[in-house]
Amino acid sequence: MINLSFMDLRLMFWSLRYQDSSAKPNNYWSHAPREQLNKLIDHLSNAESAERVKLREILDRRKPGSILDVGCGPATELSGYEKHGLNINYTGLDGSEVMLKVARKRHPTARFVKGNAQNLEFPNSSFNAVLLKHILEHLPSYESAVSEAVRVASEMVLIDFFQRPIPLSPWDMKIKNCKGYWENWYGERKFENFLSTCQVRGFRKHFVRRERGQTDVIYEIDKK
Repeated sequence: MINLSFMDLRLMFWSLRYQDSSAKPNNYWSHAPREQLNKLIDHLSNAESAERVKLREILDRRKPGSILDVGCGPATELSGYEKHGLNINYTGLDGSEVMLKVARKRHPTARFVKGNAQNLEFPNSSFNAVLLKHILEHLPSYESAVSEAVRVASEMVLIDFFQRPIPLSPWDMKIKNCKGYWENWYGERKFENFLSTCQVRGFRKHFVRRERGQTDVIYEIDKK
């Protein structure tokens, strides 16, 4: 059954309307006006958002000893872990020096590294858990990032889509916005078929309704 909320459908059509296939990726946030950068950081800094609460519930139940937060931004996940007493050995990874600078200022004793989600420079099974939160939609494709996350995880991978994969769809909808960034909508059937080719035992889906009505989908994926 297809069960996209009105807000999910509105966002999908908004994305199509404002796509710009000729736009080129750029390092926009490294040169953005300070006011815009601060606004983005504030937007990414709510540790009590519905999807983060659900992610912490999963982690509290599973109790992984270590986690790699891919696309960590200002390290809001770590702020939530500390506030709620989750004892997890945390490593944050991001491709933006701007975000890493903010993360290190907020958490001076934590481990942060600059890196690429599609080519993680860690050995196999380096972390008990790997988190990919609100990042896959911003990549040209998800396959290499998911494969890398599965490779470096020993127990589980958590994937949080902020744009719910299109139910039953065997196709992806690739979109670039006017600044040249990907804002893709992926096909649910295609994504789950891809998961079956990875070294995973299975997965569970958690649906989370966000404050403005959008639907996040969290995949809780078990390694073989």
